[in-house]
Amino acid sequence: MKYVYLKKTTHRCLDFLHEDDIDKFKKKFRKQKDDEKLNFHTARELALGAYLRWKKLDARYEQEIDSKTPDWCIYGASDICGVVELMNFHAHYERDDHFNKDTIPAGGGFVGWKESNLPRLYDRIQNKVLKYKDLVEVRRIFFVIGIFCEFVADVESQERKECFIGSEGLFNVSSNFSRVLIFKEGFANAFLDNYNFQYLNNPIASEKINL
Repeated sequence: MKYVYLKKTTHRCLDFLHEDDIDKFKKKFRKQKDDEKLNFHTARELALGAYLRWKKLDARYEQEIDSKTPDWCIYGASDICGVVELMNFHAHYERDDHFNKDTIPAGGGFVGWKESNLPRLYDRIQNKVLKYKDLVEVRRIFFVIGIFCEFVADVESQERKECFIGSEGLFNVSSNFSRVLIFKEGFANAFLDNYNFQYLNNPIASEKINL
C-alpha cells in the first residue's frame, strides 16, 4: 500500500519538473526499483524539487557547480542564485527498531516517548552547512536545507529554535545559510495532499530567498 502511495505521489510531482530532470528521476526509480529505502529517499528529493518549482523557482536537479553537486540548484536571470540540499532525518536506529517492533498495537497508533533530536540534528545539519560554506560564500548565493522528518523523529518547535537560532545556533555558522524547510507526510492543507512544509528563516542571512 505504501509503495502504491509513493508511485501516485511521484507521478504528480514529476509534472512540475524540467523535462531533463523528469528523465533523470525516471532512470533513478528504474535503477532503484528493488530498493525501497532508496526509492523513498529519491521520492523525497523529488517532492522537495516539485515544491520549489511550484513556488515558481527555476529549480534544476543535480547540477554540478564548482565540483559539487547539490540536490537542487536555483537559477536566476543568468546564473545559479542558490542551492537546496535534502536531509532525511530518521529516528536513531535503536529508537526506530523499538518503534517498528514494540509500540504499534494492532489497529492502534504510536504509543511511547520521543527522545531529544537536538544532538543528532545539530551534527547532521552542521556537516551539510560546512560542506557548502565556501561555495555559497564565494558565489554569494543562498543556501537552504530541506529536512524530511519521519513521524518518530519529528522535530519539535523548541528543538528548531535551539538548533538554529541564538549564539550557538547553526544560522551563525554561515550568513548564507538562508532558510530551513521542514517537511513531513501530512494531509490537511498539504502540498499535493501529501506533504506539509514549514520554514525557518535565518534573520542574519546575507542572501534571501522568497518562498
